[in-house]
Amino acid sequence: MRSDYYSLVKVLERIARFFEQLSQPNRGEYFNLLAGMIREGRYEEAIEELTGLRLWGGAGSYVDLVLYPKDGFVFGEEDFGRINAEYCSLLLDLLTQLERIAPRSWMGDMKDSLIRLKDYYSAINRC
Repeated sequence: MRSDYYSLVKVLERIARFFEQLSQPNRGEYFNLLAGMIREGRYEEAIEELTGLRLWGGAGSYVDLVLYPKDGFVFGEEDFGRINAEYCSLLLDLLTQLERIAPRSWMGDMKDSLIRLKDYYSAINRC
């Protein structure tokens, strides 16, 4: 595996583990699939998917996902802010690593949005 992709794979694996910890391993399988593509040297295919709408596209995408206990995620209501802040932080880490390899014009705005969301969810825990 090319060294510039190593950190990207590690973030993808962290996101997959995050979903496993919330008893939703199927949600994390997508990230394991992407990490596997990179490990196999299928860089262009992985980058196409990593910069696509399934991950970053708005309604129905992974970036649009808000995690609620009622949707089968295993955590208490009191942890809602912390869990969603952690998820936003993981997506921000992914986007930061991805931007180093395959920058796109929309990534700066997406990073700003994720930072605002992370701050918003973090503030919920402090209330």
